[in-house]
Amino acid sequence: FTSDCVRCTGRECEAFDPSSAARMSTQILGIQIHQQRATSESVTVGHPRLVFASEVIEHVDHPDEFLAGLRTIAGDAGYVMVTTPNADYVRPGSPTEIILAILAPGQHLFLLSTKSLNRLARKAGFPWVRTWTEDHRLFMLGGPRTISTTGSYPQSAYLEYLAQRLETDEIELAIRVRAFGYRLFKEYVNLGRYEEAEGLFADLAATYATLGLDLSKPEDVVARYRQAAGPDKSLPSTEAFPYNTALILFHKGNLEIAHHQDRNAARPYFFASIGLAELYREIFSVGIFQAYDLELQAVRSWAMAAIQQHEL
Repeated sequence: FTSDCVRCTGRECEAFDPSSAARMSTQILGIQIHQQRATSESVTVGHPRLVFASEVIEHVDHPDEFLAGLRTIAGDAGYVMVTTPNADYVRPGSPTEIILAILAPGQHLFLLSTKSLNRLARKAGFPWVRTWTEDHRLFMLGGPRTISTTGSYPQSAYLEYLAQRLETDEIELAIRVRAFGYRLFKEYVNLGRYEEAEGLFADLAATYATLGLDLSKPEDVVARYRQAAGPDKSLPSTEAFPYNTALILFHKGNLEIAHHQDRNAARPYFFASIGLAELYREIFSVGIFQAYDLELQAVRSWAMAAIQQHEL
């Protein structure tokens, strides 16, 4: 989505990811992602102004060589930005579900602290390096000279991107609604644009209906997911049982509270979001991988806080 968003602003961008998820993004969403690793030979745009590696470095065998390779791709005038889980966040008092996602047994080969990432960047030869943290995430920016890292990306540009992609006719409508409509729905709820959020929820409900899932009956949705998972707690097909349903239900509960002040209508949505989050926790606890989507893990505590706050 990041590379797709950059292209929609009219900028030149190349994406590299040899994973199955990236291959699906190319096939289903039409997002152009090279199914190979990025190297100085495979990048065709010349030296880019920015090389961005998000949540990658913790998966590689040799992080020092990885950073040095990114610096080579960026060239003498380019910058490299890296994000990775923050090792310093693994401490008493941090939420258990976030710690498990940071550790990610079977996936993350190591964790980096601010100090260790800064040391690796200096070893890779960056003349200037800045590292900082935002809760459980660690950031590093390296390049030829000091630049400002203050300010933020305008949210309006992100909303425009989602709306633009939602309206494109190059992708099947149901896929557009699930991929871009869900994200826009979430943003509209959080921004208080409730009428627009209602319209998008109706679109989501219509899309889910084609899968035999009735979003107006959240308890039934949870039952259907549990039935699909079966007694062995296998992962339901994401094509037939979308992965982000718990988050849709949670934000629908928020919409009922904020827009309609209807606590009775909100209650089943909050409890259903907890039920689905618990199901995925059970599914991933019996497999090799102990971690799953951070947002999906957090939805349980978010929904519990809403239930307590509104005395549901």
